[in-house]
Amino acid sequence: MFKYEYSTRKLMAKIIEELHFEDMLLIEKDGDEFILKLSNNTYFFKASVSAWKQLWINSESIKKNEGEKLSVLDFVMDLNEILGMDDQTLAQFIEEANQTLYADLKLAEFKNYFNIDQLLEISFSRREQLLDGHPKLLLNKGRIGWGVSQLENFSPEYGGQFKLVWLAVKHDFLLEGSDSTFSYENFLSYHSINGYQEGYTVVPVHPWQWDRYIRIQFMELIEAGDIIFLGEKGQYFTPQASIRTLSCGSDHDVKLSLSILNTSCVRGIPQRYIEAGADISNKIFDICASDSRLNSVRVLRELKSFSVKHPQFQKLDNCSYRYRELFGGVIRESVESQIDDDEIAMSCASLLIEINGDSFIEKIFSEARCTVNEWLQAYTINVIFPLFHLQTEHGLGLVAHGQNIIVVLSDYIPTGVILKDFQGDLRLSTESPHRNCSAFSTLAILPKEHLIHDLYTGHFISFVRYFSRLLEERGVMKEKDFYLIMNRTLSELCGEDNVLLSPEFDRILVNKVRFKIGYSETADRPLPMLGQKLQNPIYTEGLR
Repeated sequence: MFKYEYSTRKLMAKIIEELHFEDMLLIEKDGDEFILKLSNNTYFFKASVSAWKQLWINSESIKKNEGEKLSVLDFVMDLNEILGMDDQTLAQFIEEANQTLYADLKLAEFKNYFNIDQLLEISFSRREQLLDGHPKLLLNKGRIGWGVSQLENFSPEYGGQFKLVWLAVKHDFLLEGSDSTFSYENFLSYHSINGYQEGYTVVPVHPWQWDRYIRIQFMELIEAGDIIFLGEKGQYFTPQASIRTLSCGSDHDVKLSLSILNTSCVRGIPQRYIEAGADISNKIFDICASDSRLNSVRVLRELKSFSVKHPQFQKLDNCSYRYRELFGGVIRESVESQIDDDEIAMSCASLLIEINGDSFIEKIFSEARCTVNEWLQAYTINVIFPLFHLQTEHGLGLVAHGQNIIVVLSDYIPTGVILKDFQGDLRLSTESPHRNCSAFSTLAILPKEHLIHDLYTGHFISFVRYFSRLLEERGVMKEKDFYLIMNRTLSELCGEDNVLLSPEFDRILVNKVRFKIGYSETADRPLPMLGQKLQNPIYTEGLR
């Protein structure tokens, strides 16, 4: 099968699966075949029904009418009778679909340079570059604003390296936060930056952001000498899957504003958390260090954060959020700095990697000196339980999607979890014992029944749902046994009446939001919607 056709079928299957999961499609069954009837065309495919009561589709089985050629773009046009996008939104959706397809093709080519055995040996950041992207969002590599040359230079699937632009910014225009124990001077020296004159701070900028936005939109400050260009210099960085998080193989990663639309929003750096970033991560570190039930948790502390205030955009309360997020960054500890020589750390999302018919998780299982059941129990104990305990005992919810949560393996068995990304992805419960902690004063506060979705929707629906599918499709473990093990382990750890064993949860819709609001930029980032109640497979399998 040609690569373009493979990518087309894969994206079509994903669109049907996720829209079916969000209760937007009516699909009929005829024998061993499923049918999606639309006004203009009919689509046929084979699928299985998952423990989540959604369809897992065999992408190779998708057919249109009487064997007509498949086009994911035509399919979106056909689907729009249900999705209800206006022409402008539909055109932008098609543009984003083409961007995603192009990146998918390049990722497939990039994977050819690797084999499964190498994934245990390469660096964390290089492994991250092999991720397929957000599994739940339909168009997960939109990168609206980038063309081919930008993708070649700065996207993870090309694996490129580049130097950062460094600028000296007058303090009058800066918001800053820092860890008192962090030597920013040593960090700058490592990147060949010498100290600058009094009243200025030297900060890094993504080279594309500098060329596309900073040079023009901050021109007034540059001309006045309030921002001084120091050049491209220092170490070479390479992007992780999130694109704006960059690694150079040192003890520190850098996360920088990148004003492109990717997945759900424009990827700037919010100002709200800049001054408190280091305090937030230090407080999380202290909480985990003082709670014996969080022994498996490590924290990537945020050591330095900054945002440059634009003289005019800063005064506009009702413009798009992106205008206040053009010029910012966070320097935090790298994953490599937090693990021992005999440990391997990887994002949960990387457990889903497949290359040329081989799966990474099966390679890990083959190296681990335990059964698959025992491995899954260890994952539940050392990854899921700490996240749950943080919520129930400390009222802290981290949006626990597959890239945010990093599992630590010793002898290839899960023994720990690393937490990161506290700028906007950490929330506080109204009942948290840390409710009045000054370090958390900028955090969003939610009722605890809403906060649980940072774990349930963020981790179970956005990662575990695909993990259990992979194991079943690879013939490793049935989905029902997967969730039975998880049920029994959580029951032993938390009691049988814990909220994760609730019969049902709210269904959080993320794709439907795009169809409703289009691509218009509001003052704030778009928020998800609620759908019908979702049956919890961890509960249902526990009834057996």
